[in-house]
Amino acid sequence: MRKKWVFLICLILYLIGGFFWCNPWIVKEISGNYVSGEIPEILVNERGEKGDFSWNGHYALIRLEDVNPASDPTSLEECIELLKNKNVPFSIALIPIYKNPEQNETLYLHEKPELIRLIKDSGATIVLHGCTHQYDGETGVDFEFWDEISDGPLKVNNTEYATSKIELALEELEKCGLTAEIWETPHYTSTDEVAKVVSQYFSKIYEGYDGKLTINKFGQIVIPTNLDYVRGDQPVQSVFEMLAKGEYISSSGDKDIVASFFYHPFLGTDYLRMLIGGLKKQGYKFVGPEECIRVFYRQFEHAQ
Repeated sequence: MRKKWVFLICLILYLIGGFFWCNPWIVKEISGNYVSGEIPEILVNERGEKGDFSWNGHYALIRLEDVNPASDPTSLEECIELLKNKNVPFSIALIPIYKNPEQNETLYLHEKPELIRLIKDSGATIVLHGCTHQYDGETGVDFEFWDEISDGPLKVNNTEYATSKIELALEELEKCGLTAEIWETPHYTSTDEVAKVVSQYFSKIYEGYDGKLTINKFGQIVIPTNLDYVRGDQPVQSVFEMLAKGEYISSSGDKDIVASFFYHPFLGTDYLRMLIGGLKKQGYKFVGPEECIRVFYRQFEHAQ
């Protein structure tokens, strides 16, 4: 009997040790916070609350990325519910038409009523993320307004092509009873001709640069994505890097810099939960892009 208990205890210690070995960031988080007397983020309750919140003066923005007619509604819904339960405003980067030429597959958003309902009920700000997010490859993987093989412009009339793609995307949104006032170029890559066409339809865009909100040469408000995103092949390392960058921004004296990132719903909710908790702990206030833009406009007009 004694041997049985010794074996059981050893097994439990082995499992606990294995867990912390595979998740060294938890040891760092708990030990570091207990030393400072703070509550470890991992022990925070489900709503991410741990007492008084001290705003660091910076805003944080979350964008759920590459949502399209082929997306899994379940993983998207789980991310949406997490964000809503934690009272975190967010946007959805929406691709209204999915294409996979290799499989001869085309899916339209209006064919997915469950997904449309989910998007509408989410309360998210819709960001139009291209029309198909592809030219001759698969949606979400391929570029739409750039030839990645030659690393140059598409060999088409880029102005006419961009106009037709944007019009087609807007028509698809209209069929679904959706609208979008913010644009995000697939992989943030296009030509000046395409960018000029986009500016005729959208006065606000997302880009992938570091820095503050700014106004570009086309007169558009440009929102940065300076924390980047969670990489599927290295999710925990990505979270660490993003939170480290968030800490750096938070410690800066420039309150105009936001912490902005995007997240793929198919990764589940765990890494998104870590980022929300970590950024809240650093003192960030989560807002939607429209609210962030309103603050920017007030500051911009005041400076003029």
